[in-house]
Amino acid sequence: MTIALWLATIAVSAAQQPAPCRTPGLETLKTLCTTVQVRENRAVSGGRTLELHVVVIPPDSEGAELPDPIVPVPGGPGGGTIAAGNGWARILKAARARRALVLLDPRGAATSGELECDFSDGPDHPASAVGDFMPPKKVKACAALLAQRADLTQYHTENIADDLAEVLNALGYQRANLYGVSGGTRQAFVFAQRHPARVRTLVLGGVVPPDFRLPLHYAQDFDRSLELLFGDCARDRDCHAAYADPRAELRQVVARLERAPARVPVQRTGRPADTARVTRNIFLERIRSMLYSDAASVPYVVHRAAEGDYQPFVGPIVNAGPDGIAMGHYLSVTCSEDLDRIGAAERAAAARGTLLGDYRVQQQMDACKLWPHARLPEAHFRFAGLDVPALLISGDADPVTPPRWAEALQRYLPKARHVVFPTGGHVPLATPCAAALASEFILAGSADGLDVSCAATLTRPPFKLP
Repeated sequence: MTIALWLATIAVSAAQQPAPCRTPGLETLKTLCTTVQVRENRAVSGGRTLELHVVVIPPDSEGAELPDPIVPVPGGPGGGTIAAGNGWARILKAARARRALVLLDPRGAATSGELECDFSDGPDHPASAVGDFMPPKKVKACAALLAQRADLTQYHTENIADDLAEVLNALGYQRANLYGVSGGTRQAFVFAQRHPARVRTLVLGGVVPPDFRLPLHYAQDFDRSLELLFGDCARDRDCHAAYADPRAELRQVVARLERAPARVPVQRTGRPADTARVTRNIFLERIRSMLYSDAASVPYVVHRAAEGDYQPFVGPIVNAGPDGIAMGHYLSVTCSEDLDRIGAAERAAAARGTLLGDYRVQQQMDACKLWPHARLPEAHFRFAGLDVPALLISGDADPVTPPRWAEALQRYLPKARHVVFPTGGHVPLATPCAAALASEFILAGSADGLDVSCAATLTRPPFKLP
């Protein structure tokens, strides 16, 4: 189908009609672009407006388009979908045969007025990337800077959900198939709560349910994921031969860093070396984050650190590019919807006996004291059951949203099917099995009869060896 013919099939106002465009990273696909204006604060008439960027990938088929597009909902919170459009197009290729793919960067993320914060000391001090998650001075400075162009209290999930409704209106769509990932699963679920008639299907990968208060349970889920990893290493002949007891080596590293932080030189071409300071908590938090998508390297990094070499730990942090998460957006959402709801007693209980303790929770609580954010009424956190077909996808080895969180959401979604990938990490959506299941589910509009046996065939990537 030509773009001109496809445009003629959708009821779009002349002002919002997408136009053919070239989108970086999507050059091999036909794409159409538009922007949709929304009010930053819907309670203020005539207030600031936001420009949301949208890319539409028309369906592949030459036949008539089915009316309900596929809408990825990005994680974080603070991520976008446009830059990841090629991946989405590939993963959902089968489902896109007769359905458009709508890529929207949410308010305050990516191309839609990104609320970014740089918590490092800049490119002249690369070692500063190896630091605490949210240094208070930098959090305060970023809040003051962003507040000059944004009302940071207006970046929360209800507003983001209503933005999507306005985008669908502007594009002439009545319903959509939502695919939420990680933090985006909450946004997709809240959209379905506020606009239930507009959701044909829900796919949620790495599920964040209403009871999930980021990062309250991170330490517990980190310990569980780490134990699964070390158990798999012990059962892997090559990994076990290289790393006989990674648990003991991790304890050794942690004990050493408790006595004194490690000072690690970071080489710079033509300039004196910068020095990274690695503390116990920085080391553990980074190991936790590695379990999201690079768990195969963890035994190696721990082993080298136990031998006194922290370069394999520091190097990837210093050389990492942008992670695609707008930290200002992240703070506005999580401070209002997560951190404000964490009590002292449950915080202590969640940290008790864990490796990481309450380090990550304390980091974010300190940041939220400095960050302007919405004070949401309790009604914001009350949810009803939804009569919407849903497919929930979990990785059993996920360090942040393991299967128990999808199970907690199922009480709101009686038509949900939960698929667990036994060795899967965080949101295993790019695996051929998960891609096929999501497309088949979207095409059918139901999880009844869905053959999920392929999930059991997923294996871990090979462990990194010395």
